[in-house]
Amino acid sequence: MESHFKSFICVLLSLTTFSCNISEIETELPIPYRGDFLVLHGFICQGEGVRLILQKTVPHSCNECSNKVSNGVVSLYENGTYLFDLNTDDGYLYNSPSSFSPTVGSQYHVKAEADGMACAISSTVSPMQIVSVDTAYISTTETPYKVKVHYCFTDIPFERNQYIVRILAGDEDEFMWGTPNMFDNVIGDEVSNNGIIEGVSIFILNSNLDEIKVMLYHLSSPLVQYLYSRQQNMFSEEDPFGEYPVPVLCNISNGYGFFGSYAKDTYTIRF
Repeated sequence: MESHFKSFICVLLSLTTFSCNISEIETELPIPYRGDFLVLHGFICQGEGVRLILQKTVPHSCNECSNKVSNGVVSLYENGTYLFDLNTDDGYLYNSPSSFSPTVGSQYHVKAEADGMACAISSTVSPMQIVSVDTAYISTTETPYKVKVHYCFTDIPFERNQYIVRILAGDEDEFMWGTPNMFDNVIGDEVSNNGIIEGVSIFILNSNLDEIKVMLYHLSSPLVQYLYSRQQNMFSEEDPFGEYPVPVLCNISNGYGFFGSYAKDTYTIRF
């Protein structure tokens, strides 16, 4: 039977800082081992820059093998022109300088290199435009045991857009963040009413609750396809009659992984 490399990969839609929430969306992805190749997963986002993880494949049968690369370098390119190398403290997590802000409409890709390994290059992606929660219409309705959060936002006209709305109330999350079936939470703009998309989330009221965070993610099409492929991979792995699992979308040439984009707006309701 063919051995596999299993890597814990993060889909970096973090709540606060990247370094503190690196495992917030985590999944174990099977990757066929056919020699040593670079594996990178990351995103480019307005306000957060570029953040990614760089690893390498190792045989699944080798429990003592490390997936950490030696002397890894990850470079960022804008419209085909080299910009800079990403920063890293541990050779695992890489991020752009805090002063960097990607430009909507530009095309970006990353190139990763490490000792003794083939250079891996991502497909080009474009940063997404931030879509804000409509604070004029956001509200909460409290009952003795529950709280309802009403939210809405305006879809970008004349474009095909897809979103995820995530709401945190204390320790309670609106859904299981980071599971392979996250695609179920994607909202298409076909549900809009004259451009307005509305929703309601209900939480058990916590006596210590002092704030609720509403986070609106505007997803790029490749990211939606990636989330869909993760879900299909999970279903095919669980299918007792399935001969081969559906592969998870990869847009890294000469390697494995995914490089995508999203935009995020956060609004905090305080009590």
